[in-house]
Amino acid sequence: MDFLKTFFVKKLELGFLLKFQWLLSLSIYRDLLNHVLGLGLFECIFLSQFSLIL
Repeated sequence: MDFLKTFFVKKLELGFLLKFQWLLSLSIYRDLLNHVLGLGLFECIFLSQFSLIL
């Protein structure tokens, strides 16, 4: 029983880390695009994508 609990916790932690890393790289990418474009368009796309992940 403990093994299963540990397994699921580790799986959740890994999933969260991957999602966090992805969000981090996405926000860096978004900042770059905002500098290049100077538009809020990517902001809308980012927010819609973000709500899809949650």
